[in-house]
Amino acid sequence: MAYDEHLADRLRDALEDQPNITEQKMFGGVAFMAAGNLAVGASSQGGLIVRADPDTCEELLERGVELMEMRGRPMRGWLHVDIERVESEADLEAWVRRGLAYAQSPPPEIDARGALTRRRTGSARDHAWRLDVAFVRSVKEEAWC
Repeated sequence: MAYDEHLADRLRDALEDQPNITEQKMFGGVAFMAAGNLAVGASSQGGLIVRADPDTCEELLERGVELMEMRGRPMRGWLHVDIERVESEADLEAWVRRGLAYAQSPPPEIDARGALTRRRTGSARDHAWRLDVAFVRSVKEEAWC
Protein backbone atom coordinates (compact mmCIF):
# COMPACT_ATOMS: atom_id res chain seq x y z
CA MET A 1 0.00 0.00 0.00
CA ALA A 2 1.31 3.44 -0.89
CA TYR A 3 1.43 6.22 1.66
CA ASP A 4 -1.34 8.81 1.95
CA GLU A 5 -0.36 11.69 -0.37
CA HIS A 6 -2.94 13.99 1.23
CA LEU A 7 -1.42 13.37 4.67
CA ALA A 8 2.07 14.00 3.26
CA ASP A 9 0.87 17.33 1.82
CA ARG A 10 -0.65 18.27 5.18
CA LEU A 11 2.66 17.44 6.86
CA ARG A 12 4.56 19.56 4.34
CA ASP A 13 2.21 22.47 5.11
CA ALA A 14 2.61 21.99 8.87
CA LEU A 15 6.41 21.91 8.58
CA GLU A 16 6.94 24.66 6.00
CA ASP A 17 8.03 27.28 8.57
CA GLN A 18 10.40 24.93 10.42
CA PRO A 19 14.14 25.24 9.76
CA ASN A 20 16.32 22.27 8.75
CA ILE A 21 13.47 19.97 7.68
CA THR A 22 14.21 17.47 4.94
CA GLU A 23 11.92 15.01 3.24
CA GLN A 24 13.03 11.45 2.58
CA LYS A 25 11.39 8.27 1.37
CA MET A 26 11.57 5.73 4.16
CA PHE A 27 9.77 2.50 5.13
CA GLY A 28 7.72 2.67 1.92
CA GLY A 29 6.33 6.05 2.97
CA VAL A 30 7.69 9.53 3.31
CA ALA A 31 9.51 10.83 6.39
CA PHE A 32 10.28 14.35 7.50
CA MET A 33 13.62 14.75 9.22
CA ALA A 34 14.53 17.49 11.69
CA ALA A 35 18.25 18.00 12.12
CA GLY A 36 18.80 14.62 10.46
CA ASN A 37 16.44 12.72 12.78
CA LEU A 38 13.02 11.36 11.85
CA ALA A 39 10.29 13.52 13.37
CA VAL A 40 7.08 12.51 11.56
CA GLY A 41 6.03 10.77 8.39
CA ALA A 42 3.24 9.35 6.28
CA SER A 43 3.28 5.58 6.74
CA SER A 44 3.02 3.11 3.87
CA GLN A 45 0.49 1.28 6.06
CA GLY A 46 -1.69 4.37 6.33
CA GLY A 47 -1.64 6.89 9.11
CA LEU A 48 1.13 8.88 10.69
CA ILE A 49 4.56 7.84 11.99
CA VAL A 50 5.73 9.89 14.97
CA ARG A 51 9.04 9.69 16.85
CA ALA A 52 8.47 10.34 20.54
CA ASP A 53 10.29 9.98 23.81
CA PRO A 54 10.07 6.27 24.70
CA ASP A 55 9.38 7.21 28.33
CA THR A 56 6.11 8.91 27.32
CA CYS A 57 4.89 6.19 24.96
CA GLU A 58 2.85 4.32 27.58
CA GLU A 59 0.56 7.28 28.23
CA LEU A 60 0.09 7.77 24.49
CA LEU A 61 -0.75 4.10 23.92
CA GLU A 62 -3.60 4.43 26.37
CA ARG A 63 -5.17 6.93 24.00
CA GLY A 64 -5.30 4.42 21.15
CA VAL A 65 -1.94 5.03 19.50
CA GLU A 66 0.07 1.92 18.62
CA LEU A 67 3.77 1.19 18.71
CA MET A 68 5.21 0.62 15.27
CA GLU A 69 6.38 -2.89 14.58
CA MET A 70 9.44 -3.78 12.57
CA ARG A 71 9.91 -7.43 11.69
CA GLY A 72 7.24 -8.31 14.25
CA ARG A 73 9.01 -6.47 17.07
CA PRO A 74 7.44 -3.41 18.74
CA MET A 75 9.67 -0.36 18.60
CA ARG A 76 9.59 1.92 21.65
CA GLY A 77 9.57 5.56 20.68
CA TRP A 78 8.15 4.86 17.21
CA LEU A 79 4.41 5.50 17.11
CA HIS A 80 1.79 4.74 14.50
CA VAL A 81 -1.19 7.09 14.70
CA ASP A 82 -4.37 6.16 12.83
CA ILE A 83 -5.50 8.67 10.22
CA GLU A 84 -8.76 9.20 12.15
CA ARG A 85 -6.74 10.66 15.05
CA VAL A 86 -5.24 13.40 12.85
CA GLU A 87 -8.29 14.52 10.89
CA SER A 88 -8.24 18.03 12.36
CA GLU A 89 -5.34 20.39 11.76
CA ALA A 90 -5.01 20.95 15.52
CA ASP A 91 -4.56 17.21 16.13
CA LEU A 92 -1.99 16.94 13.35
CA GLU A 93 -0.10 19.99 14.68
CA ALA A 94 0.07 18.42 18.16
CA TRP A 95 1.64 15.23 16.78
CA VAL A 96 4.03 17.22 14.59
CA ARG A 97 5.16 19.27 17.62
CA ARG A 98 5.74 16.07 19.62
CA GLY A 99 7.82 14.54 16.81
CA LEU A 100 9.83 17.72 16.29
CA ALA A 101 10.55 18.08 20.00
CA TYR A 102 12.03 14.60 20.17
CA ALA A 103 13.91 14.77 16.87
CA GLN A 104 15.50 18.09 17.81
CA SER A 105 16.48 17.01 21.32
CA PRO A 106 20.21 16.73 22.00
CA PRO A 107 21.97 13.44 21.36
CA PRO A 108 23.17 11.19 24.18
CA GLU A 109 26.15 12.46 26.12
CA ILE A 110 29.50 10.87 25.27
CA ASP A 111 32.52 10.84 27.57
CA ALA A 112 36.16 11.32 26.55
CA ARG A 113 36.57 7.59 25.77
CA GLY A 114 33.60 7.67 23.42
CA ALA A 115 31.23 5.80 25.74
CA LEU A 116 27.63 6.81 26.32
CA THR A 117 27.19 8.37 29.74
CA ARG A 118 23.43 8.97 29.56
CA ARG A 119 20.73 7.57 27.33
CA ARG A 120 18.34 9.96 25.63
CA THR A 121 15.53 8.27 27.54
CA GLY A 122 17.45 8.21 30.83
CA SER A 123 17.34 4.42 31.08
CA ALA A 124 20.36 2.30 30.21
CA ARG A 125 18.26 -0.85 29.83
CA ASP A 126 15.62 0.63 27.52
CA HIS A 127 17.84 0.86 24.48
CA ALA A 128 20.97 -0.95 23.48
CA TRP A 129 22.43 1.90 21.52
CA ARG A 130 25.50 0.87 19.62
CA LEU A 131 27.63 3.65 18.33
CA ASP A 132 30.70 3.12 16.22
CA VAL A 133 33.79 5.20 16.82
CA ALA A 134 33.29 7.27 13.66
CA PHE A 135 29.82 8.35 14.75
CA VAL A 136 31.05 9.20 18.25
CA ARG A 137 33.84 11.33 16.82
CA SER A 138 31.45 13.12 14.45
CA VAL A 139 29.08 13.92 17.32
CA LYS A 140 31.95 15.32 19.38
CA GLU A 141 33.01 17.55 16.50
CA GLU A 142 29.53 18.99 15.86
CA ALA A 143 28.37 21.95 17.87
CA TRP A 144 25.15 21.06 19.69
CA CYS A 145 23.12 23.95 21.06
